[in-house]
Amino acid sequence: MTTEEKINFDKNCKELASNIVDNTDNYNQIQKDILKFILEIYHENRKSSIIKCDKQAKMIEKLMKENN
Repeated sequence: MTTEEKINFDKNCKELASNIVDNTDNYNQIQKDILKFILEIYHENRKSSIIKCDKQAKMIEKLMKENN
């Protein structure tokens, strides 16, 4: 998967979870808003992590090619 595909997959997971939160009757609106905010923060952290890990993987791959 490309970096963009990984980020889009994570975004789709966030949106699915957000829709589940919206459609549940177990929480009031404030609780739903807080949960969706947490999902957004989690997605942004995951996005940063995906980008960082992919950059590291590319650097390692480049170094391995140079050493061989």
